[in-house]
Amino acid sequence: MGVKASRSLALPGHWPTWLVLVATWSAWTTATLFHDLIPWWILAIVGGMVVCQYGSLQHEVIHGHLMKTVWLQRICTGLPLGFVVPLEVYRRSHVQHHRCERLTDPLLDPESFYHRQENWRQYPAWLRGLLVVNQTLLGRLLIGPWIVSAQFIHSQWRTYKAGDVSLAMIWLAHLSGIAVVSVWLIGTGAMPIWKYLVCFVWPGMSLTLLRSYNEHKPAESGASPTQTVEAAWPFRILFLNNNYHALHHARTDLPWYALHRVYWETKPDEINTSEISQNRFAGYTDIARRFLLKPKDSAVV
Repeated sequence: MGVKASRSLALPGHWPTWLVLVATWSAWTTATLFHDLIPWWILAIVGGMVVCQYGSLQHEVIHGHLMKTVWLQRICTGLPLGFVVPLEVYRRSHVQHHRCERLTDPLLDPESFYHRQENWRQYPAWLRGLLVVNQTLLGRLLIGPWIVSAQFIHSQWRTYKAGDVSLAMIWLAHLSGIAVVSVWLIGTGAMPIWKYLVCFVWPGMSLTLLRSYNEHKPAESGASPTQTVEAAWPFRILFLNNNYHALHHARTDLPWYALHRVYWETKPDEINTSEISQNRFAGYTDIARRFLLKPKDSAVV
């Protein structure tokens, strides 16, 4: 089967995605209600996985693989369980990311982790140091969520100041959503917000950054290589097969539950001749072995 297979791989009603959605909301509700009965380190694992899984579901919704109705999208995946990124901003940036001809270019790709040389020279030495550490896997997992959050909020403010006043309503709705989540946390399980940030938001972003750590790398010219991680099933479920990232970019019409089968039924040379090339990793342990303490590349393009 080639990468240009038909859309028939989408199951009626996308029922696998609905199962994941119900399981994710059930796990989040249970973990927040009974947080005081769960050891903190277990809560951080469960909370991180739930928030990361929720982000994977939002990614599926953005690509139209669950429901088309906007109000139903907002009901099912609109509440900001991860606190930082509004769903509508994520949708806009991700659509632009897929349309970008030079992935990783910080001037064109809103999901780039790289920096232009002229901007890099203006950064203070301590920030450049943090950004170098952020190119290691350990740095990306530990301090990456804070760096990404700060950069995201700063970029949103700059975009608003540049004249995109629509962000005001998006962020007003987003802050209202955070208020709803906070009322649930404090009112039902008496869970302090700081505990939710530490045990849900932080590890959730860390797991998300694990997935995106090696998705793209810069190229001298043309489209940047898009990479693939042949991950074990727990990570594939957690990331909804977005680890097959080259195939996802080549076939955005495929829902997550079809990617694994199409990847392994497609000859590697057929995938390599698609619009976006790929590098392969044997799993996330392979990535950790190579880049846990070593920068995977330069943060400057």
